[in-house]
Formats: sequence, structure tokens, C-alpha cells
Amino acid sequence: MERRDFIKISALSGVMATLEGCRNAEKQFIRFVPEEELVPGIATIKPSVCTVCSAGCGLLVRVMQGEAEVVRRGQQGLIKMGLAKKLEGNPQHPVNQGKLCARGQASLQMLYHPDRITHPTKRTGARGSGEFQTINWDDALKEVAAHLGTLQASGSAHSLAFLSRPLSGQRVELISKFLKVYGAPPPIWYQPFDEAVLRQANLLSFGHAALPTFDLARADYAICFGADFLGTWNSPVAQSIGYGEMR
Repeated sequence: MERRDFIKISALSGVMATLEGCRNAEKQFIRFVPEEELVPGIATIKPSVCTVCSAGCGLLVRVMQGEAEVVRRGQQGLIKMGLAKKLEGNPQHPVNQGKLCARGQASLQMLYHPDRITHPTKRTGARGSGEFQTINWDDALKEVAAHLGTLQASGSAHSLAFLSRPLSGQRVELISKFLKVYGAPPPIWYQPFDEAVLRQANLLSFGHAALPTFDLARADYAICFGADFLGTWNSPVAQSIGYGEMR
């Protein structure tokens, strides 16, 4: 048997199992075998890119060994794996040059905050009532698959709309191919702060439908009308660096 396929070793007792008076474990955890070699107490630095906003600042992620609660083949258990502990700006990245804003620093809470949504939720009350119940992933996937099957069988696959914030890489290819095979229109990308006017202005001025980069470091004057370029607008980290050099 390969190590990767060796799923469970032993049930934890004491700390990880709550025992009642009859000494039967209320909750049993399985300890899974890790899939990579990890050195306890030794940090590994891995490069990445921040996706909290569209600026795309470069990251250095400090990863250390830790235990995570996971579900494998329907069994709940623990596995030792590399966990992100700290985010810092990448000094070699051209956008943020080693700096990172407060939102980027706090983005680890997307993984670890206790109040984050960790399971699918299903609406139980009237639309708009805000009444939801937590369901498991298997039930959620079965329900979605059933609705998709009914929609396709009735000849209404074209009415399916896939809405998402802009994605990149293999996820875009996977989603686009699924929608094409299913018979639905292409995905619809949206952003709460799309900056569509700014992108169009940059396209008309310089030929690129992208957020512009301002060379504040070599500017003599900066005149701003309603654009908080040192706060939350465009790329505040890069613009703060340039503004500091200008000053």
C-alpha cells in the first residue's frame, strides 16, 4: 500500500476526543498521513500574489507545519500540512516593492477567521428573509446537479447564467468549457468596483483597457479630484511608494 493511500493510522484520545462518563468518544478524529515532507518549526517562504483587490501585489507567504481539520472520503480527521502564518510584500515585485496594505495583511482571515462561511448554506425562508441552514457538500452538490439536469432536460440550458468575479488560469477554462458543453452562454464576470470608465479612458488614451499606472515618483505636482490614490483607489501601495519618492 502506498503512503498516499494509507488513510488512517490511529484514533486520537484525550485532547482531541471528548469523553463522557461511559468513556465512549463523542467525536473520533482520524489522523491522516501528510502528503509532503515537513520539518517542524522551520518556516518555508513561498511567493504568491494578493487577490484582495485588482492591484495584484506580490506576496511572500511564511508557511509552517501545522494541523488542519479536513474531511477525506467522508471521514473527518487531522492532517499535518503547511499552513500560511504571515503575509509580507515581495521586495522583488514591481508593483508593491516589498510593501503590503492593511487589507493584504489581514487577508489570512479569509482562511482562519472563526466566523467565515465554511459550508454551503441553503435558504429555508422566503426570499430576502435571510433564513439559511448549513448543509454538507454532498447534499449541496446533489441538489445543484439535480437542478442542472432538470433545466437541461426541459431544453432550458440556455437560461443558465454563471456569475462570478473575474477569474484567471485553469478555472476560467474549466468553467467556460462546462458552460459550452452544457449549452449555456459564456460566464458573466462582474466587479463591485469595476472601474469601467477608468479602463475605457486608458484604452482611448493609450490603447490598453487596463487600470493605468501613474509615475508619481517623477511627477512635480499631483492634482487629485475625488480619487483617494493613497487610500483605496487603483493601486494604493504602488501609488504610496511613488508619492513618497516624489515628496
